[in-house]
Order: sequence, then C-alpha cells, then structure tokens
Amino acid sequence: MGAIKKRFTIQTYNIGIVDASVLDNGLLRNKIKWLKHSYKDRFFADPFLWDVDNEFYYILVEELCFFEEYGKISLLKIDKKDFRLVSKKIIIKEPYHLSFPFCIEGEEFIIPESIGGKVCKKYHVSKYHHTIVDTMVIANEGIVDPILFSNHDVNWLLGGKKNDPSGELYIFKKDIKADNYVCSDEVCNPVISDRSHARNAGRIFSFRGKLIRPAQDCTQRYGYGIKLMEINRIDNGDYEETEYLVLNGEGNPPFDETLHTFNYYNDFALVDGSKDIFAVRNVFYKAKKFVNRIH
Repeated sequence: MGAIKKRFTIQTYNIGIVDASVLDNGLLRNKIKWLKHSYKDRFFADPFLWDVDNEFYYILVEELCFFEEYGKISLLKIDKKDFRLVSKKIIIKEPYHLSFPFCIEGEEFIIPESIGGKVCKKYHVSKYHHTIVDTMVIANEGIVDPILFSNHDVNWLLGGKKNDPSGELYIFKKDIKADNYVCSDEVCNPVISDRSHARNAGRIFSFRGKLIRPAQDCTQRYGYGIKLMEINRIDNGDYEETEYLVLNGEGNPPFDETLHTFNYYNDFALVDGSKDIFAVRNVFYKAKKFVNRIH
C-alpha cells in the first residue's frame, strides 16, 4: 500500500451472526448477516454473547472510535429479527486499550484484554444496571485475548503475551493460595509458537464431543482467518491440539477481508470481519486522534 493511500485508509470492523451449520461444512459464503447500524466514525469487534431473550441479543464488543486512542467495552442491544442495533452502552472504560471482552453467557463477569494496564482484570458487572460492581486482578501481567477454561476440576487461562501477541499461546494455571493465575511451569510454555493458530479468536466450546479452540490465522495479516483447533490434551503435563476446520470471510461483503472472531452458541455463532476503507474523511479522524493524543 502506497504512503498516500495508507494515509487515507482505515481498517473498519463489524460484527455478524451466522448459522451454526458452518461447523458441518465450513462454508461461510453469503451466510454472515452483518450488524445494521448508522455509525461511520467507529467500529464494533470481538463479539461475545452476554445475554439473550425472545426479542434481543445482548452482545459485548470492543468499540473503537477512529479519532480516539483506546477501545472500550460496550454492550449492544440487537434486534433478533434483522440484526439491527437498537442501543449501545459503554460498560468498561480505562485509560488504556480494551478489547476481547471474554464472558460466559448468563454470568456477571467480564475479562477483557487489557495489556496496556499491565495486569489482567476480572470485572463484576451487574446484569440489571449494566454497571461495574467491583474488579479483581486475576493475573499480575497483561494477557492477550484471555479465555478461561476448566478441565478435570483444574482452572486454566489461555492467552498470549505482549512480546509476540499473535505468534505464541501460553497456559496459565489457577494458583489457589494466591487466588490468581500464573504462567504454568508444568507445561512447556509457550504451548503454541505458530502465527497460523496461536492467538485466541473466541471461547473454547464443545461440539459433538470435541473441545474446540477458535484461533486466528495471522500469517497473511492480523486476523486474516479462523482455524478451529481441536484440543486433544490439556493437563498438568502437556497441551496438544489439531486442526478441525478452517474458515474465512470470503463471499460475505463488505467486511470480508478478514475474519478474526468466532464464538459458538449452539445454534448460531458470532463473528466479526473487516474492510480497509479508503476515504478522505479518514485524514480528519487521524488528525483528531493526534490532537487528542497530545492533549
């Protein structure tokens, strides 16, 4: 990309929903229903289902304004009929970047990526008021795209580190005495050193008796596609996984240049994709971002 074109280009994301049948055939072409909204100055990415009722999905996302320095965690209320944004509310805001709001549907905690804060925090958020009740540091270092997972009564946290966020995956184990997660010395960390499937792309889920970890394929560009990896072993001695299915966003315009989140919820999956937009207004966004930074 030339220097002038780059100056006028911004990568913008949107979230989408797709039928869970993609897990049978891997075909996503013309299957993603993208979120309908009117915002031009920001994007929504990293969707996690927070709650659902008869009319609406309540989805946690990273919200990033193009003229602001850092992402925030917002809750989107989305009409189930046409996947249209009804309302949004900022839930978590810090003086550093937040993204990837890991949560478990129906529970009241959120663990976002927050490596800028140099620790990993768990936020207790009221389901009724959508406000933070309290926070807890669960790891004394920043963790890239953290996901919690329990196996055979052992609690694990999987994620990356700042030095190579897209190229390495580490396993952290719950230290009962300290009540936080520490990088496990019982496995050979990092357990994955491969840009094609190291970085997490969503929560671990069970499908037809298999444990699946969604991973980002960052070989061509950040978040280019999704690899669903079957976890064959996770214990105190080792971690092993094999490729189960490969997905990309091709044939789902306009946000089909990448596919970098996949969260499965029984009969549907939440995804996101991006598009590089070339427009004169992008210079204004970048200039305003620079002014905000120096102030």
